[in-house]
Amino acid sequence: MTFVEMEKIRQAILIIEAWKTMKKQKFYARGYMKNLRLIVITVFSFQIIQVMKKQMQK
Repeated sequence: MTFVEMEKIRQAILIIEAWKTMKKQKFYARGYMKNLRLIVITVFSFQIIQVMKKQMQK
């Protein structure tokens, strides 16, 4: 299994975990939006990190 595959799996797990917490909050509007923003930020930061790693490998 490559490093990228491992990162993708970890990313998926993080999203699932965040989703579970959101469900626990019973979708309180504010909490839902806050968590949604967190998920987006997390996913984007992972992608930025991956791009940076690829740049370093060159």
